[in-house]
Amino acid sequence: MFALVYFKVNILKQSNEFESVDMDRIEKYEFDKDFILRLKKYKASEHFLDIPKTSKSDYWLDNSSFSDIKFDGNIVSVTGKSGFYIPPRKSLARYINILRTGITNPTNFYKKIKTRLGLEKKKIQMMNYFEAFDFLMSSKAHPSPYYMNFEKISLKNKSSKSIKDLKKFALKIGKYRLNSFTILANYYFNILNCYMPLENVQSAIEIGAGNGNLLALFFQKLNNVQLIDIDLPETIAIASVFLADMFPNAKILLPNEVKSANFSNFDFVFLTPNQINLLPDNSADICINTDSFQEMTHEQIGEYFKLVQRVVKNNGHFFTRNRVDKIPWGTNSFLLRDSSGPPPNIFSEYPWDDNNEIILQESCKLKQLTSIKNSMIRLEKVIK
Repeated sequence: MFALVYFKVNILKQSNEFESVDMDRIEKYEFDKDFILRLKKYKASEHFLDIPKTSKSDYWLDNSSFSDIKFDGNIVSVTGKSGFYIPPRKSLARYINILRTGITNPTNFYKKIKTRLGLEKKKIQMMNYFEAFDFLMSSKAHPSPYYMNFEKISLKNKSSKSIKDLKKFALKIGKYRLNSFTILANYYFNILNCYMPLENVQSAIEIGAGNGNLLALFFQKLNNVQLIDIDLPETIAIASVFLADMFPNAKILLPNEVKSANFSNFDFVFLTPNQINLLPDNSADICINTDSFQEMTHEQIGEYFKLVQRVVKNNGHFFTRNRVDKIPWGTNSFLLRDSSGPPPNIFSEYPWDDNNEIILQESCKLKQLTSIKNSMIRLEKVIK
């Protein structure tokens, strides 16, 4: 009974808060033998196995241990934690699994049902990402020129004006449903589409792209754009599989296959932190980082800011959204409760380049509506 109620509510409401990642979730994909062999070679290569510990903060040493990729014939199975934000598939099997979960864990299921039905209120009520996106994209322009103009954003060509628009686009693609992470990627895309000449972008770099939701949008909505993902090897395994499934005809270059800095023949290029020196100077139109500088060490953040200034073209762009402040501790570090952990990452104290022109800098409105933990957004024009 409870399982059926939850099943109906989940379909009708679709209220996906910025959910924590389900550690029991496994995504499976089927590929041809050639791509399976390429993935196996990557997993066995030094580019996957020999990343120095200095490339990972305590947070990422902890979280990357949850990522895994396994093979069974032509089937690839991936799982993970932070960065594992693959949207749910459009399939009956997903709803059957919901019913199965309700039967096997009725206590936890009952709590979820009460929350969904509004019978168990949280102490602080926030919008979910579906509600917040619709609210912002239908908002009237703020009278001050110093805040984002959502009327202007929603009217731009290629922007999505509502959740209804996002659902139509997802239906057109046909493989995945919306979740909070894909909504967030569309929010970023809308902002960039309004405040910079996104249609002219030919090369984009994302530092810490997770499973690649924003990269997927760039590939779908922009013409002839080359997309470079710099990430930890475990997360690259997830992103490469997700994007290869989304775009079977895309040309993908894995880290162990990189022989030179010539990436012109590829749609998606994946690089580990050890390979960032391969990126040519003044080669990218935009560099992006969202929600991962906050989880690095100060040294790593400094190295990536140098990279941005080096590889982005003059008058190119740098976009970032990160927490106002966050301590990049691993899960167990919170139990220590002492001063031995790493210092906090504070957005205002990032090593910004004073020569760059600030186009946008403000609190992330979507984050304000959905979470008590505030984040900042900043879009710069890189000046050299």
